[in-house]
Amino acid sequence: MYIYMIRHGETDFNKDKRYQGNLDIPLSKDGMKYLKKADFDPERVYISTLIRTRQTADIMFPDAQKIPVDDIKEMNFGDFEGKNAQEMKDDKDYRNWVDNDCEPRCPHGEDRAGFIKRVSRGFEGIIEKERREGAKRVVIVVHGGTIMTTMEKYALPRRTYFDWLPGNGEGYLLELKENDDITNCHFIKEVAYHIEDAPKNIHEI
Repeated sequence: MYIYMIRHGETDFNKDKRYQGNLDIPLSKDGMKYLKKADFDPERVYISTLIRTRQTADIMFPDAQKIPVDDIKEMNFGDFEGKNAQEMKDDKDYRNWVDNDCEPRCPHGEDRAGFIKRVSRGFEGIIEKERREGAKRVVIVVHGGTIMTTMEKYALPRRTYFDWLPGNGEGYLLELKENDDITNCHFIKEVAYHIEDAPKNIHEI
């Protein structure tokens, strides 16, 4: 089974380096312009329940059925959402969060451990369903944090969480062999579904 993990296109919040998290921010005009149709046509594509993933999937895979899964949406950054690092540089809660590798609970949001548990539940549910049905390829269009969490836990060779953040419209291709445990997805290559001169944005998620 081949698994595509693809990040949504650029939003205005991405451009301004703002944390968007669970805010339902649509793609920007440039974000829609820079994306392109993928070079293959899956029957279905899994997306989160946030509009930026559906808009991205509609451009990359216009003929595919879109299946929303709430567990694979972005981390809930709570009070940090809608703001950027510069605006929060003197916020003690933000400084504590950053200084502790973004692991503590965001005020009125999630902590990393809870986010990992939720995303893992969603990812494993998708893969187990597709495995039962004998799927050869699974496409998941989601968020930077979702991809980072998934890749850190399931991808071989192992890399750290912050090593796996792709740009907008970019992601990874994995292979899960027939008898392998789900935690042994083999990294094959990076993938990109945007025009070549699209600006690379790997900042806030």
